[in-house]
Order: sequence, then structure tokens, then C-alpha cells
Amino acid sequence: MIIVSDTSPITYLIKINHIQLLPSLFGRVIIPGYVYEELCKVPEQKTWLESNDSRWIDIKQVTNTASLMRFNSVLDRGESEAIVLAMELKASALLIDEREGRRIAIEEGLHVTGVIGVLIEAKRQAYLTSIKPALDSLIAHGFRVSTAVYVAALKQSGE
Repeated sequence: MIIVSDTSPITYLIKINHIQLLPSLFGRVIIPGYVYEELCKVPEQKTWLESNDSRWIDIKQVTNTASLMRFNSVLDRGESEAIVLAMELKASALLIDEREGRRIAIEEGLHVTGVIGVLIEAKRQAYLTSIKPALDSLIAHGFRVSTAVYVAALKQSGE
């Protein structure tokens, strides 16, 4: 299974102290070089990346610059690189939260999920007993989620 991630799922899972869900669910996660650079801009994230706790993250560079330039006109560079890398690697899933990035990734034939999807899957696989505290923590840390998505996530996870 090949999983590629954009910045925000990793950022928010670090913030809510659930980053260990990614290796538990997926084993390894691949991030593009620019996502690594974005993560390193925040001291807490840089410290985590430099620790042994992040050994399950692989960093790969994007090679398809034509696709990258096409997406860069609409998305930020981290999202663009994550989508192109997922396409290049024929990833099983792309972890991305931003609405426009998700839309484009789906149009490109990628399977997408985000931090809420990770929490739902973690509950399904019994890594979490409830997703409500994690959802509430995400919101407290500035993650934007509509009431409809919040309720749907709880319902989907059986809460």
C-alpha cells in the first residue's frame, strides 16, 4: 500500500497527539519534498520530524514538472506536489484536507481521505475508542469542519 500525504493531515495529527495513527494504519507514508519543507517551518513539527518517531515517513521528490506547473496555478505547492507524487507512485490513497486539492485529486483518479477519514478508520480498526474527542481537539486547534461533516463523521464511526 502506497500512501502519500499533504501537510495538513500530518500537522493536525501532531497537534492533537494522534500522529501515531498514520504508521499504525498505513505502515509508511510518503511526503513530497516541499511538504517536508512546510512541516519544518513549525518548530514543534520540525522537532518531531527529526526524532526517531518519524522513521516511518519517506521523502520523495516529484519528477513530473509539467503536471506540477499545471496544479501550481490553482493550488499551493505542497498540495500540488502531493497530488503529482501520488499520481507518479500510483498511490493507494492521498491524505489531503483542502477542498480544492481534494476535488482535483479525485478528478485525476486518486483515492483521497483526510484527517477525519484517518480518525474514522482508526476507530474502525480499534486504534481509537471514540473519534469525538479527537474531532473536538481538531476544532480547538483551528481545523475547520462544518456541522454536517462533524455529525456525519460521528455517525459513520458509530457514535
